[in-house]
Amino acid sequence: MTVLDDAPASPAPTLEIGAVELPPAPQWPAPPVASERGAEQAAGSTGPQEPVHCGGPMAVRRLDPLVPGSHANRAVLEAALAGERVHACACGYLLTLPANPGRTQPLCAPHERPVFTELLLQRVHAAAGVVESVLWACDQLIAQEGAADDPAEQWLAEADRESAAWAVDTAELDLEAAVRLAAEHGVPAEQLAEAAGRETLQAA
Repeated sequence: MTVLDDAPASPAPTLEIGAVELPPAPQWPAPPVASERGAEQAAGSTGPQEPVHCGGPMAVRRLDPLVPGSHANRAVLEAALAGERVHACACGYLLTLPANPGRTQPLCAPHERPVFTELLLQRVHAAAGVVESVLWACDQLIAQEGAADDPAEQWLAEADRESAAWAVDTAELDLEAAVRLAAEHGVPAEQLAEAAGRETLQAA
């Protein structure tokens, strides 16, 4: 026999949670914004503008004569070889932008050039080493020409030779850029020729 209880059911227990204050969302730093004066100048000029950070223009970083072989100097040098300049803010923010052909300045003062001769020669020597390496690889591919009988292997060999030829052209251009930059900063032609592994060398 089933007995039904007519008494009202007790309410289900509830859990009350007080108001919880959530931490504020993180505030990310705002992007660099030019000053009002800089914005007005940019609006009225069609030429390239200097980058602005912390409300002021970012100066072009030059080679530091106190630490010739530093990573910072090498970064400035690599940017120059790529046709760019490193701009620096006093807060430490760095920005690499294409160099303005009409306003490009040397990476150091004339009296500081001897300090960076070794650094520039090292860069020329490294570029010359890359040229020798890719030329050797290209010679190896030429020596193997005609060894493949399968059409697919012949196609792959031809693609490898084209890639090697492209690598040689790229390495030669890099070497020319390194020689040109070193010559612009006073490195003698005799030292450049020795670093590049050439009997005679003339920077373009």
